Amino acid sequence: MTERVPHPTLLVMKSLELELPDRVAAELDELVKAGLYHNAQEAVRHALNEFLRHHASALAEKHQREDIAWALREARSE
Repeated sequence: MTERVPHPTLLVMKSLELELPDRVAAELDELVKAGLYHNAQEAVRHALNEFLRHHASALAEKHQREDIAWALREARSE
């Protein structure tokens, strides 16, 4: 028998509360009314995922630089 893997959207999610400027909230409502998203939460999740995807390489590079700096410090202290 094979183990069922949950669909990524069915994974446990953390809830966040946030405040948006009225203009941004209105634009978000328009996206939902236009049928691009089922609800505001879906639109915000999508936007945040895109933001994180876009900045993933910069974040990875930052961590790599920190790791290299740590390794250089360790090598000098030996």
